[in-house]
Amino acid sequence: MKREFEIFGEPGATWVSLSEDGVRVEIWVERAAHRSAVGKVFRGKVVRVMPGMNAAFVELGEARAGLLQTKPDAAVSIKDLVRAGETVIVQVTRDGTDEKGPRLSISPSAARRHTERGIRLAADEGGNTMKYMFLIYADESDPRSGGSEEDMAGHVAMARDAIARNAYVTCDALSQTPAATTVRVRDGQAVVTDGPFAETKEALGGYYVLDCKDLDEAIGYAAKIPPAKHGSIEIRPIMEIPGWEEMIGLGRAQAAR
Repeated sequence: MKREFEIFGEPGATWVSLSEDGVRVEIWVERAAHRSAVGKVFRGKVVRVMPGMNAAFVELGEARAGLLQTKPDAAVSIKDLVRAGETVIVQVTRDGTDEKGPRLSISPSAARRHTERGIRLAADEGGNTMKYMFLIYADESDPRSGGSEEDMAGHVAMARDAIARNAYVTCDALSQTPAATTVRVRDGQAVVTDGPFAETKEALGGYYVLDCKDLDEAIGYAAKIPPAKHGSIEIRPIMEIPGWEEMIGLGRAQAAR
């Protein structure tokens, strides 16, 4: 089968058409007033689960609920991922229309971390997990702190291993201390200075957040982070503040930031 896409625009809109063997079978329109939500991540509430269809409806605060559906032959059933009334993190895979809501997706690891049953799901697999932050400290004058190819390969290998074990949450690198700005409030006035809070030989250069079964597993991951060989990795458990999301207004369905 020969497939062809055509893209053409007009003021205020972009059109994309799909043809199969010369026959136009589908058309998408993106208007300036209504940009596509595909790829965006939202926090929503499960309003209905339909095990027979391996699907669930998720309220996103829009006119129509989104459809979250797993493949019929998926290893994990929809009822094992979500339940009615739970809050979930989902990604839009297809925009909604006037008649239908958007199509959504969710990964089993995301369901484990972002549904109210996440702790219970983890317990079924052998015990509760805890989020740990791995603070990476290194001497900025050491050439290896700039991210050598060897170090980057080590970071990639460690992150992939964490992903495979459903432990990976996030990670980021930080600019070096000359780019830092420190803010203190004294007598009601913000005092801003250039540079880090304290001058130390080893500076914070980045971090990981991982879901680990216990401190021993966290230490195992820390040993795999390349700067552990020439700097240090500080492991800190992340505190869960009960009711925090409701306090800051994220208890309602809205875009996750």
